[in-house]
Amino acid sequence: MEEVDNKQVIFKGYIERPPKETDMDINVSKIKLRAPKGSGAILVKNLYLSCDPFMRGRMRDFQGSYIPPFVPGQALEGFGVYKVIDSEKSDFKPGDLFSGLTGWEEYSLICRPQQFRKILPDNIPLSYHVGLLVFNNNHFVKSSELLILGNWLAHIMTNALLQKGHVKLIVHLIKHNTQSVFSEYVSEALVLCAVSMMR
Repeated sequence: MEEVDNKQVIFKGYIERPPKETDMDINVSKIKLRAPKGSGAILVKNLYLSCDPFMRGRMRDFQGSYIPPFVPGQALEGFGVYKVIDSEKSDFKPGDLFSGLTGWEEYSLICRPQQFRKILPDNIPLSYHVGLLVFNNNHFVKSSELLILGNWLAHIMTNALLQKGHVKLIVHLIKHNTQSVFSEYVSEALVLCAVSMMR
């Protein structure tokens, strides 16, 4: 069984101030490129990682949040894009691309995939799935706040995309966000933007 180096960003310990570089270590460990039999886990290679505000809260020793704090001595976690290397789950096949929570490391063994979404073949850069497209997974905003957030983001997104001529991204957002709560408030604006760009 092949074993490779796995570079990791390790969280050293809880803090009550803005994080510093010294609060983390770079570590190189070994990892086998195989999910343990019967574990129900998936082994992935991380391609892109996102640095998000919620990660700051996980650096505190606070258990009352919707997501638990980081574990000292283990790799940081955040949203990312990863490719499945080996899998004990039928929904995750080697070579498949997903976005979701993963470790800040080259390879991650994910025992319970969370907030993941399969990335379908298209011409959208993979890095977009830890940027604009990650909002499809955002279920933490209250519905009463979503209309305000959606209108604000629709304005920002459509103007930015319009200026850069990202027709394909706009169409992708329309097609692939139709089942999300978030899309109820932004899809109309995106459609109008797409139509205006295609004239």
